[in-house]
Amino acid sequence: MDSLESDYTLKIETKGVESTPPNPERTKDAFSRIGYSPEESIADLIDNSIDATASDVLIRLVYNSKNVQRIFIVDNGSGMREEILRRAMQFGSTLKHEKTDLGKYGMGLKTASLSQCEQFSVITRAGGEISGRRWSSASFQKDWLCEKLDRSGCAILLAASWAGLDLKKSGTIVMWEKLTCLQAGDIGTSETVNKAIIGLANHLGLVFHRFIEKKGGLKIHLDSQLTGTGESKVTQTVEPLNPFGYRISGAKNYPKEFRIKLEGVESMTLVGHIWPPKSRERGYTLGGGKISSRQGFYFYRNDRLIQSGSWNGFRGDDAEPHVSLARVMVDIPPRAEGSFDVMVQKSKVMPPRDFVEAVKAATSGSTRFPDYVVKATEVYRQKVGREAVEDFPLVPWLGLSQGSREKVREVLAPEDQRIRKVGFWWKKLEAGSIFELDRDRRRINLNELHRGAILGGSRRSKNDAELFKATIFLLVRECFEHQAMTRQRKEFLDTCNRLLLHCING
Repeated sequence: MDSLESDYTLKIETKGVESTPPNPERTKDAFSRIGYSPEESIADLIDNSIDATASDVLIRLVYNSKNVQRIFIVDNGSGMREEILRRAMQFGSTLKHEKTDLGKYGMGLKTASLSQCEQFSVITRAGGEISGRRWSSASFQKDWLCEKLDRSGCAILLAASWAGLDLKKSGTIVMWEKLTCLQAGDIGTSETVNKAIIGLANHLGLVFHRFIEKKGGLKIHLDSQLTGTGESKVTQTVEPLNPFGYRISGAKNYPKEFRIKLEGVESMTLVGHIWPPKSRERGYTLGGGKISSRQGFYFYRNDRLIQSGSWNGFRGDDAEPHVSLARVMVDIPPRAEGSFDVMVQKSKVMPPRDFVEAVKAATSGSTRFPDYVVKATEVYRQKVGREAVEDFPLVPWLGLSQGSREKVREVLAPEDQRIRKVGFWWKKLEAGSIFELDRDRRRINLNELHRGAILGGSRRSKNDAELFKATIFLLVRECFEHQAMTRQRKEFLDTCNRLLLHCING
């Protein structure tokens, strides 16, 4: 089955009684008010995928001309056997989690799903065993009966095309229907879907950036599908969004490690970072919005980012602009989990009562933690000090004519006095490459072997192929903005080279 052409109808096999609260309308309403955003809900389900050792996760939005119809969260993890799925879908029953799991309360599947839709199904395969269950508003009214789905319909869904994910041996599909989120409103469905995918890419790239950055790490894919066509738009792979991913620190001798002692916990480490001022890197802007609200503590649990910013009572103002460069990395050790309350949405941490006083007393050598905050403020006020990296706009330069340089500067850096220049060099490279990056010298090397084909008969000169050069620059600009060349960026550059080579060779 190459595409999802069906109407997604899954037949009910039997019904199993679940022991649950008696007032379905009030309980269902409580789920919708629990405070999950769509991005947080999907992240909660991806936690389960990671715990199931999935290497790939796909989020697919299915829509028509009026609205977003369904959301699928698909993974190629170990799946669940029938008994495990029954327990996972049962209210009042939770699954045991290991300390290394991202799942914490055992309620995320139900609470996250029902906060975004009125009906959700889970179809899974483990050890050759296929099973499926569904909760819906109708089942709440019928004495809270969790519907058991017909295996043949589940098998068809598992065999569908899921952007290359192989679910033949194991995997899980979560399907949200009758959505209460992502309503199109006045902007139209297509624009709603595009905005949702951008928001998901930013949120998931931030929350799971450590998992994505690992060698052979997690791949999260996003795509959309217009109903009736069976065709998915180009799948986007989520890039890591590292909130500490600068190239050079904004201040000398930073980051610094501060040790704190809490009641009942041996010790913890706070790592104080100072970003370079006026940074335009994605790791600093984190998808846009008010940058000053990103200052403060970044709490991680088992490498999963829980909280991204806020001083948790250490400072009175969580968004004072002068402290915008200060970000503190905090990994909650397993032995301290009982002292830190993680909110159900996994977006906020409530530290123990003695946390603020412990932070105030923390030191790194002769530097007190309050001194670190002062230093971050000083660097911000310097705007661009001697200790900070020059993080000015990137502009293509050497290899373009003077007139072209002036025009691209008008577009890319109209108000900036200083820029970072990117040059172009013709150089003999391997025949299978059109270009390569020299990030240290801030150069784009173009393959002399294909120069004639690129020029198409035009005369060679030091400023030739300006349109081609400008296009390559726009393609690879972000690769000069980041601290490390991740697997995703390398794959992107390889894809660009292959596509250009194919076009040149005809």
